[in-house]
Amino acid sequence: MTIESALPWLSAVAAIGAAGLAGGAPARREDWLKAVALGALAVFAYFRWIAPAAIPLSLTLQAVGEAALPRGAERWRSWRAVFPIASWLVLANLFWSSGEGNELFVTDAIKAGLLALLLVGAGLGVRRARSVLVSMRIGGALAAASVVLMAAMALTLDWALWPALAGAGAIAGAEALRLMLAEQRSAWTWKGLWTLQFAGYGAVSYAFLR
Repeated sequence: MTIESALPWLSAVAAIGAAGLAGGAPARREDWLKAVALGALAVFAYFRWIAPAAIPLSLTLQAVGEAALPRGAERWRSWRAVFPIASWLVLANLFWSSGEGNELFVTDAIKAGLLALLLVGAGLGVRRARSVLVSMRIGGALAAASVVLMAAMALTLDWALWPALAGAGAIAGAEALRLMLAEQRSAWTWKGLWTLQFAGYGAVSYAFLR
């Protein structure tokens, strides 16, 4: 087994370890395992020359964010919130440049319906979590906007890249649930959110690496 081929296994083991620690203590150990899981996937994508550079870049930014950011509303009050926000914007740009443009929403009724559901869901989510978003200040608003933009841009992709669509939906769903369940202390909730988040990044990576 080469170092390159071992990286996905390292990523999976670190992700499982992070899921096992999620919602418990010590929190920093969990955060570092998440960073290793995403970082190993980023290095693997970097050495897969068929992959767009945006994939390892986005994963690296997200890994740095997991290692550097605190939890809760404080997560988005720090300048370091730029890392996950930039990660989502990188993916949004990749999806748009790889997609079929906004005319797709005119010719594909399913994509148009999904876009409508996304926008309605985002509006309802912001309304429900308005008090939490206010406490997060401008960082929370930028994070919410970048996640919605990323998910919307994923809808411009061809159906052949359906893992990326599903992955973008999983990432956006995990972040939305993290926001709405900010006061939820159940360890199983945080295990599920990390599993959904990591599965999302894995699916997006797979779509462009296969």
